Amino acid sequence: MLPKWEQIGVEFDVLDVAEAAERRRRLVEFLYFYLGDEHCEAVADGCAMPALTADVSRAGDAVRKVYQLRISRVVALMAPAMPGAPDEQKQRAWAVVAAIVGAVSIARALPDPAHGKAVREATLRSVEAVITQS
Repeated sequence: MLPKWEQIGVEFDVLDVAEAAERRRRLVEFLYFYLGDEHCEAVADGCAMPALTADVSRAGDAVRKVYQLRISRVVALMAPAMPGAPDEQKQRAWAVVAAIVGAVSIARALPDPAHGKAVREATLRSVEAVITQS
C-alpha cells in the first residue's frame, strides 16, 4: 500500500489516455463518481486531497512541495481534456480541481447530507460547463 501522500491524485490516473475526446469522456464519467454519494461518504477510502488539504497548508515546505507536485500532476492529466489553447486548458483544469476538491471537502463537513449533495450537484453542473464549453 502506498503512503497517504503518494496516494494523492492516483484516482485521476484513469485520465491518462492520448486522445483528447476520450480523456474528456473519461473525465466527465470520473467527475460523476468523484462528486457522487459513494465517494463523498468514503472518507477513509476516497481521494486524499479533500482530507489532507487543510493539514498540508499548515505543514512545512517539504510536505507542501510534495502536495504541489501531486496536485500539479492531476492538473497535467486533466488539462488535455479541456477545450482551448494549452494555457487555457491548464487554467480550466486548475479551476476544476479546486472546485471538486473543495466541493467534496465542504459536503463532507456539512451535517445535513441533502445540503452536501446540493453542493456536489451544483459543482458538477459548473465543472461540466467548464469542460464542454469551447
